[in-house]
Amino acid sequence: MQHPTLFSVQKDHLLLTRFVKGRMRYYLLKIEETLFGEYLLEKVYGSMSHKKPTRVLKEYYDSWVEAKKMFDRVIKGKKKKGYHV
Repeated sequence: MQHPTLFSVQKDHLLLTRFVKGRMRYYLLKIEETLFGEYLLEKVYGSMSHKKPTRVLKEYYDSWVEAKKMFDRVIKGKKKKGYHV
């Protein structure tokens, strides 16, 4: 399946970080295609000082374009809050 960008769905991921009260926080976003042809946008976030993430959120979309739009929207919001690549 051909996607509308130059990178493959398997490589659609981004790690954002920021410092809050002396601690490093992270926010990881990933888009993956499921076995059923849906697209999973996975959001993982937490503190770098903990072994496990604070939370893992999974959202399913019917098309890659829908998932990518939300991916970009989340990145924009996180950058406003001080996260950087």
